[in-house]
Amino acid sequence: MQRKFQAIFGLSLPLVKHVLPRSVPIVTVVGKPIVVPQIDNADEEVVQEYLDKYISALSNLYDAHKSEYNIVKTKELVVL
Repeated sequence: MQRKFQAIFGLSLPLVKHVLPRSVPIVTVVGKPIVVPQIDNADEEVVQEYLDKYISALSNLYDAHKSEYNIVKTKELVVL
Protein backbone atom coordinates (compact mmCIF):
# COMPACT_ATOMS: atom_id res chain seq x y z
CA MET A 1 0.00 0.00 0.00
CA GLN A 2 2.87 2.34 0.85
CA ARG A 3 4.57 1.70 -2.50
CA LYS A 4 1.32 2.25 -4.40
CA PHE A 5 0.77 5.58 -2.61
CA GLN A 6 4.36 6.60 -3.38
CA ALA A 7 3.96 5.69 -7.06
CA ILE A 8 0.78 7.77 -7.37
CA PHE A 9 1.68 10.83 -5.30
CA GLY A 10 5.49 10.79 -5.44
CA LEU A 11 6.00 10.76 -1.68
CA SER A 12 6.03 8.09 0.97
CA LEU A 13 4.04 7.92 4.17
CA PRO A 14 5.72 6.46 7.25
CA LEU A 15 4.41 3.16 8.56
CA VAL A 16 2.47 3.63 11.77
CA LYS A 17 2.32 0.69 14.17
CA HIS A 18 0.40 2.31 17.02
CA VAL A 19 -2.35 4.72 16.07
CA LEU A 20 -3.22 5.56 19.69
CA PRO A 21 -0.57 6.46 22.26
CA ARG A 22 0.22 3.89 24.91
CA SER A 23 -0.85 4.57 28.47
CA VAL A 24 2.27 4.99 30.58
CA PRO A 25 2.27 6.08 34.23
CA ILE A 26 4.06 9.33 35.01
CA VAL A 27 5.72 9.72 38.40
CA THR A 28 6.68 13.08 39.89
CA VAL A 29 9.09 13.26 42.83
CA VAL A 30 9.51 16.60 44.57
CA GLY A 31 12.62 17.45 46.53
CA LYS A 32 13.65 20.22 48.85
CA PRO A 33 13.50 23.71 47.33
CA ILE A 34 16.68 25.46 46.27
CA VAL A 35 16.81 29.02 47.54
CA VAL A 36 17.79 31.38 44.73
CA PRO A 37 17.89 35.10 45.46
CA GLN A 38 16.69 37.54 42.83
CA ILE A 39 19.78 39.06 41.27
CA ASP A 40 19.36 41.70 38.60
CA ASN A 41 21.89 41.38 35.78
CA ALA A 42 23.50 38.22 37.17
CA ASP A 43 26.76 37.28 35.48
CA GLU A 44 27.53 33.85 34.00
CA GLU A 45 29.39 32.67 37.12
CA VAL A 46 26.37 33.22 39.37
CA VAL A 47 24.02 31.55 36.88
CA GLN A 48 26.38 28.59 36.55
CA GLU A 49 26.68 28.30 40.36
CA TYR A 50 22.92 27.92 40.79
CA LEU A 51 22.64 25.64 37.78
CA ASP A 52 25.27 23.37 39.32
CA LYS A 53 23.35 23.36 42.63
CA TYR A 54 20.15 22.45 40.77
CA ILE A 55 21.77 19.61 38.80
CA SER A 56 23.41 18.27 41.95
CA ALA A 57 20.11 18.28 43.87
CA LEU A 58 18.32 16.69 40.91
CA SER A 59 20.94 13.93 40.67
CA ASN A 60 20.72 13.25 44.41
CA LEU A 61 16.92 13.06 44.22
CA TYR A 62 17.14 10.67 41.26
CA ASP A 63 19.65 8.43 43.03
CA ALA A 64 17.58 8.39 46.24
CA HIS A 65 14.37 7.28 44.50
CA LYS A 66 15.35 5.28 41.40
CA SER A 67 15.08 1.90 43.14
CA GLU A 68 11.44 2.65 44.10
CA TYR A 69 10.50 2.91 40.42
CA ASN A 70 12.38 -0.12 39.03
CA ILE A 71 15.24 1.86 37.53
CA VAL A 72 18.48 -0.10 37.43
CA LYS A 73 20.70 1.00 40.32
CA THR A 74 23.71 1.44 38.06
CA LYS A 75 21.82 3.73 35.61
CA GLU A 76 23.00 7.32 35.98
CA LEU A 77 21.01 10.47 35.34
CA VAL A 78 22.25 12.34 32.28
CA VAL A 79 21.59 16.09 32.09
CA LEU A 80 22.17 17.61 28.67
